[in-house]
Amino acid sequence: MEYNTSIEPIKIPEYGRNIQKLIEFAMTIEDRQKRTKFCEYIVSIMAKFNNQRRDSEEYKNKLWDHLYIISDYKLDVDSPYPKPEIKNKKSMVVKKLDYPDYNIKYKHYGRIIEKIINKINEKGGERDIDDKTIKSIISYMKRVYNLWNKETINEESIIEHIKEISNNRMVITKKDKK
Repeated sequence: MEYNTSIEPIKIPEYGRNIQKLIEFAMTIEDRQKRTKFCEYIVSIMAKFNNQRRDSEEYKNKLWDHLYIISDYKLDVDSPYPKPEIKNKKSMVVKKLDYPDYNIKYKHYGRIIEKIINKINEKGGERDIDDKTIKSIISYMKRVYNLWNKETINEESIIEHIKEISNNRMVITKKDKK
């Protein structure tokens, strides 16, 4: 039995292992005309993977380029397009992006809420609970908490979370209106 871990990796995964095996077989055909005919057949199969673009000249050229790439540029056929230049494999490797390392105190609220709270905190530490901005933040935080935790949370707990997010610098009070 043949396992994927014991055989050569797929060079272009969108075409799969069978296309790669067909190209490897094409390289064993000794007659150049038969090999070219067989490669034209392989390209027609490859074109069926992306039906809406298969008639464009640019796409056909790309398919022939992929044929050469899969064969490690060893394929010798009469292509309707020029053979692509051999590219350095190191230049073709895409660097992985680092995942941002944010230390979010309450992940279910998100980083944006932390930024908003810190921005408000810069303008002044004590806020009234009837302030429209604070009301909308509390309302949003209640909704998000409910969405992630499938339970409701009271306003006092949200105010306590805001205090913790702002490192105890922001105080939300309820002013009595007379």
